[in-house]
Amino acid sequence: MSIIFATNFQEFLKTLNINPDHQELFTLNTDQWVIDLSRHYLNQSQLSYLSTWLEQHDFINQKAQLFTDNTLNFTEQRAVNHVFLRDSNQVFPSAQNAAMQAEIAKQNDFCQRFHKQPFMNTGKKIRHLLTIGIGGSHLGSNLVIDALQEFCDKHLTNHYLTGTDPYQLNDVLKQIDPEATLVFVASKSFTTQETLWNYQKIKTWFEQKLGSTANSHFIAITNNQVKALCLGFLDEHIFSVPESIGGRFSLWSAIGLPMRLSLGETHYQALLAGAHAMDMHFKDRPLAQNIPVLLAILDLVYGNCLHVQQRAVIPYSQRLRLLTPHLQQVEMESNGKSVDQTGLSVTYQTGLAVFGGIGPNSQHSFHQWFYQGTFLTPIDFIAITGDSQHPDFEQLLFSQCLAQAKALWEGQKGGESYQMTQGGKPSTMFLSKNLNPRSLGELIALYEHKVFSIGLLTGTNAFDQFGVEAGKKQSIAMLAAINEGAGYLDPITQHMLNQLTTL
Repeated sequence: MSIIFATNFQEFLKTLNINPDHQELFTLNTDQWVIDLSRHYLNQSQLSYLSTWLEQHDFINQKAQLFTDNTLNFTEQRAVNHVFLRDSNQVFPSAQNAAMQAEIAKQNDFCQRFHKQPFMNTGKKIRHLLTIGIGGSHLGSNLVIDALQEFCDKHLTNHYLTGTDPYQLNDVLKQIDPEATLVFVASKSFTTQETLWNYQKIKTWFEQKLGSTANSHFIAITNNQVKALCLGFLDEHIFSVPESIGGRFSLWSAIGLPMRLSLGETHYQALLAGAHAMDMHFKDRPLAQNIPVLLAILDLVYGNCLHVQQRAVIPYSQRLRLLTPHLQQVEMESNGKSVDQTGLSVTYQTGLAVFGGIGPNSQHSFHQWFYQGTFLTPIDFIAITGDSQHPDFEQLLFSQCLAQAKALWEGQKGGESYQMTQGGKPSTMFLSKNLNPRSLGELIALYEHKVFSIGLLTGTNAFDQFGVEAGKKQSIAMLAAINEGAGYLDPITQHMLNQLTTL
């Protein structure tokens, strides 16, 4: 496939001269976003070739499996069903439908009761929502709450305990009132080391403050109900995350309960509606106009034809400051694979590393690397216009975003060699007039479908994470080896421990 792609910027520009409709062809719209793909090394004839090639290789039918009773997580023989959670009909594949309908009803009842404050026996209104979880158990929900603060209940403050840093624990304990706090313990397996440690510490603190009523302040969100009951959670406070909902796709499930309570039902349903609109775009749009598919193709073209290893995500919106950490998990955990569905090692790149930062700040730090560094880095620029109370600032911010994309693409000639910029640095421009629940739902789902597309195109599984699981096992074994002298410590680790005595 690599032979059809221009690997030289000047060569690519020549192909545009015979395609006057290039800009229009590569500017695509969704319900909430305009997405410009024209500054990429992909032209009309190449796109036509690719679309035909994908159709001939059954990509459309493979893509459609996401919306059926499937086993797309083929290494674990599990279904992948997160798209059903944001369909207003909420009808799941037959094998799971009854259980999921019961779970949805339980969540709906919980949310209705919560909004009929006071919720706790103390008579105090809940003012703090504490999520204990790590990775997919908090990243997506945290992103949504942070990005949509203006839509959230102003009387609720969200807090997070993720890792086992004692300073984070101390900071949280200083900020919450146990009588006015609900604690959500989110772990699909309920074996995650960091989550269990934080839960035990917080539970002890609550018991010291509230005595026998402490238990009613804790909510478990898990696929391991037996373990949750053993740890003392009330049955009515245990919410299920089925095996078919992967952690990094789980903000649409019970994992998102703190998000749902904060947004309120109207805004929460708008978030789901936005994601569902993108689901339908991905499901029904022709490949040549299918944004997630095109973004997946571009990542693989850059990785395999131009030896690119990374992509930057640069939102020109402070409200999207947590988008990059969320995408790092969604993309890198999903596509960080090197074995295909036949069990063989692949000989090609399966996904790019993701990094980024807020636009104006990154301009004054690492954009120099884009302009004059030796690595080609495609960029996702994300701009929001039209919903600010300070239009002059908004105009400045938007102009900065447009200017960066233009300058990186066109380059700068003249002057001394060290003043020149090469140009030809590709980027995608995402533009929306509003950052609201619907537009954010669309954006998150867009990247999810891009990840799934990359998995299909590379023949890898975007829905398992055995590398992460290996790291968890090593962490548990390491703690036992250090504390109990049980197990083998390799010479390097032992040497590092010995050095502690010299500090």
